[in-house]
Amino acid sequence: MNDDDAALLGGIMSDDAAALLSTARDRIASAVLAGTTRVNCRLGSLTLRPHQRTAVARLLEIMAQHRGALLADAVGLGKTYVALTIAREHARPLVICPAALRPMWERAMSTAALRFPVMSIESLARGDRPSVDPDVIIVDEAHHLRTPSTRRYEALASLASRARLLLLSATPLHNSRRDLTTVLALFLGSDVHAWSDRDLARVIVRRDETSADQRLPPLIGPHALSPGADDDCLDGICALPAAVPAADQGTAAALTTISMVHLWASSRAALLASLRKRRARAVALTEAIASGRLPTSADLSAWQYVDESLQLAFPFCVSGVEHPIDATEVARRLDEYIRAVSGLIAACQRSPDPDQARALLLRTLRATHQGARIVAFSQYARTVAALGHLLRAEPGVAVVTASGARIASGPIRRQEILAQFAGDAPFTPVVERVDLLLSTDLLSEGVDLRGASVVVHIDLPWNPARLEQRVGRARRLGSTHEAIHVYTFVPPAAAERMLALERRLVSKLRIAHGIVGAVAPSAFSRGKADEIPVDSPVAAAESLRARLMHWLDPATRRESTEPVVAAAIGPCLGWLAVVHVDGLPRLIHSINGAIGEDPATFARLAGQLGTARPADEAVLAAAVAEVHRWVASRQLVADIGISPAYPSAKRAVLDRLMQSLARAPRHRRTVLLAAVHRARDRVSNVAGVGAERILAELARSVADDEAWIHSVETFGALHTPTIREKRSGQQASAVAALILFSPERTFSRSEITGFDSRRRRSIENVFASSDAKTADRRCLDGIRDAPKD
Repeated sequence: MNDDDAALLGGIMSDDAAALLSTARDRIASAVLAGTTRVNCRLGSLTLRPHQRTAVARLLEIMAQHRGALLADAVGLGKTYVALTIAREHARPLVICPAALRPMWERAMSTAALRFPVMSIESLARGDRPSVDPDVIIVDEAHHLRTPSTRRYEALASLASRARLLLLSATPLHNSRRDLTTVLALFLGSDVHAWSDRDLARVIVRRDETSADQRLPPLIGPHALSPGADDDCLDGICALPAAVPAADQGTAAALTTISMVHLWASSRAALLASLRKRRARAVALTEAIASGRLPTSADLSAWQYVDESLQLAFPFCVSGVEHPIDATEVARRLDEYIRAVSGLIAACQRSPDPDQARALLLRTLRATHQGARIVAFSQYARTVAALGHLLRAEPGVAVVTASGARIASGPIRRQEILAQFAGDAPFTPVVERVDLLLSTDLLSEGVDLRGASVVVHIDLPWNPARLEQRVGRARRLGSTHEAIHVYTFVPPAAAERMLALERRLVSKLRIAHGIVGAVAPSAFSRGKADEIPVDSPVAAAESLRARLMHWLDPATRRESTEPVVAAAIGPCLGWLAVVHVDGLPRLIHSINGAIGEDPATFARLAGQLGTARPADEAVLAAAVAEVHRWVASRQLVADIGISPAYPSAKRAVLDRLMQSLARAPRHRRTVLLAAVHRARDRVSNVAGVGAERILAELARSVADDEAWIHSVETFGALHTPTIREKRSGQQASAVAALILFSPERTFSRSEITGFDSRRRRSIENVFASSDAKTADRRCLDGIRDAPKD
């Protein structure tokens, strides 16, 4: 028996069972919730709310362990000020955000009495460099970096190779799970794609509105509004012949049709604008074909369509390569396409305009919510402009798109409109008041529109994350409204059947909820929330933390670091423990010898603990042995650096290190051995795709072996986070607290057979709720085999 085991056994005799149980609970909760009280809650003129202080503490711990973290709190909970508090803890912070959000960050920093460099995500693609060498990078709306093939992603990966990374996004999943893992790979490395959902939850902090001390206003809706039938265009859209592609472009007729149907579902104006643009390009192509050349995609992208006119460079001037074509056949196809598009435009102009019905619905909403401010969102600028034109005769209507803001009298500064919809909006005279704001999704991210109490989805976007972002502009902390009303303009029935928008959105919501619970079902339309699961690893971790909050008991807290052991009545045989592995707390549980780290199971078992009881020494000795075996296995994995999907660049460097050592002369091997060991240790702990790209270059280097080994060692020293270095003189692992539990008694089969059906079901439910696969089989089988009434 070692000293730790003796301390555990000694703890049994030192206090009464009830006091020990309270102390053990407090020790477990304190290990998980530590650090919150140490956060400086003052930020300029602001005081952080409790849920924000908790987020800061947790994010700092995650970033210390993994070099980065994702804050995915629901929209409206104040992620910006959490990020600024973390930036304040570093020497050289850098904020990266969409260009449209720079003013918001500037105002937030002014309020917080802070000043940090800010650069736009768009500038990353242009190759701009920050004014500082950052030690921490805050990335707002991080889902904009979910495509690894873009220049912006590559630039950020390079910047983050030597800095810690805090990602902010309430909606990190837009289409698939890979959206999330691609963003996390910026600081975790490419092997994160092989992580389980439970592993991903370790680096994600997400709370919903129930975590805030101030409740967000409830949602009323969404209510479905139909502009009326508009099925007369679908046949014409589907009947359009395939357009002639560019010389280096594949045919994508199906995608083209789907995109046009989506435009039609948004507004008649958006569809007509697209059709006119396509016709203009086809006419221009006809002229290009006459010269005997077929333009490339680059040529076509240089053609600018503005105000129903097309400005283009002549193909023989812009095309560097000739593409022989059958001019007669292509001209015939173009003529056929132009006639079909012109016919569809004419048919649309002859039929009733559904945009009039959409404008009427907006007038009705203004009458229904008199005095309220309304924000209506659409994906398409042409839809917003058309509705603004139809409502131009009515006072109080503004249109905001990427090209600027307008009211009935003409252009206006965008900030003047947004100021009226902000939470602290000053009094506005009636003649200047705007109460209906028509906007593209430009305003769906990072903008304070708390002055609005009604949100309208003019169209349904391709991904459900946009729905939550739209509603989140108005539904935020500090809102004074009693409720937020949500309305959705439903697409024509034929368009919905073809696009299957609801099915697509529910499918994406299911993926998001299964991992992070990323989109509130209430933001969706037409009562599909029951099809979306609510459980996720991130939600389970949050639920566990909420339960452990009730375990904190300063009155029973011990200053001693000696382990605490307690015992209680539970649903089956097992234990709960907090252990430190490499200095980091880990919550583990055991059910009949099966050890795991599932937060949901830990929370369930914690909730089923009954009254305290004396611990049995034999049971304790067996539990301690289980803990030691589990810790030893985890420590071995950490020391070896095993990964289920080791990045190829890292593996190549590690292999070459061993080969270089084997090739070295015998008299140099002893000298190089220490350098190789240091390099292996550091390279094994390097993470992030930016560092992996440097490793790939190192693996291809043609330098001689000895110089190359020292280069790798230097790289590892520059890119390995401090937390991953071996802690000299620090205990690698220790049991901080252990709670044994077991049923009050185990029933024999003959006893169970004599129970009435209600009692049998009660006992069966207790064991089934713990874990049907690892519960007490002898008791559970006796229950199931007993005769039923």
